[in-house]
Amino acid sequence: MTRRRDKKRFQGRNGIPTGAVAADTSKQVPNNSYDPPPNWYIDKPFTCCECGREDVWTAQQQKWYYEVAKGSLFATATHCRECRNRIRDARDEQRKKSEAGRSKAND
Repeated sequence: MTRRRDKKRFQGRNGIPTGAVAADTSKQVPNNSYDPPPNWYIDKPFTCCECGREDVWTAQQQKWYYEVAKGSLFATATHCRECRNRIRDARDEQRKKSEAGRSKAND
């Protein structure tokens, strides 16, 4: 099969791959690169750098990260949800301890 036919087979309407989520490039942070910003997001598999678990960064999660949270277009997911929650909880616990220590010192 030729490359062109392969490419068409994996594309839906308007040249967007099937299963992809359309991107709103006006909401993305400028990337200051010669590469154009993505016009769609597709699910990306990755391995968690903490626990080594295989996970998928879904197209909807990418859309939220790039367009709502205004994350860098060069960033990708590196931690699974469980590891992110564990890191966030540890950071919050450390913050609470720090604030408690400061309030005792001010008394």
